[in-house]
Amino acid sequence: MLVLQLLFSLPKILFYNFRFLPFRTALKLPLLVHHSVKISLKTGAKIHIKNPEFGTIKIGFYEGSLRAGKGRLVNIQLEKNAVWIMTGKVTIAKNSYIQIYQNGVLECGEEFRANYGLLIKCHVDIKFGNDALLGWKCTFMDSDGHFIVNSLGEIVNGDEKIQIGNHNWICSNVTIFKGTSTTNNCVIAYGATIAGKFYEEGIILGGNYPGKVLRTNISWK
Repeated sequence: MLVLQLLFSLPKILFYNFRFLPFRTALKLPLLVHHSVKISLKTGAKIHIKNPEFGTIKIGFYEGSLRAGKGRLVNIQLEKNAVWIMTGKVTIAKNSYIQIYQNGVLECGEEFRANYGLLIKCHVDIKFGNDALLGWKCTFMDSDGHFIVNSLGEIVNGDEKIQIGNHNWICSNVTIFKGTSTTNNCVIAYGATIAGKFYEEGIILGGNYPGKVLRTNISWK
């Protein structure tokens, strides 16, 4: 089945690799995209794939848990001067939407794996460390989407970067808001809404906004 999908997707794979990547990188075909995937880059936007090999990046082939993403599309948009950096293997399932706004930077570390329903809206800077495992329907937003001003006309809700540490398991239906930072070996529990900086390694985070530490001294595999 995968072979047939690759054959049907070959025209788009060739187009996106040679359209968006440097020629020598494109020759390796590191970017494997399903024929239903749509990627658009505005002026100055770039995709950087470090250590490219054939199939390093796979987008839209995995249907997600219980095949819940079957038949759904993937839409990726990079606005003017936006940058998407991938330092290793990346797998993004169907029914996902990624938008990197003007001058924004999204970075995915080694072994980035996202289940179906991923939503990333990157206005300034979102960074995932190595070995990030994302459950279904996870949302990451480093902006509120609209600015709020006080009586002096000053913005009171500016954008803030998101930084996810190495070996983080982000369970399903999790929302990560601007300003969130985690360290290594963390778990974010199902349905959590997180907005804060957490400096301790080996913790479980969960609960409603802004989230809290539920357990310490843990590891996961």
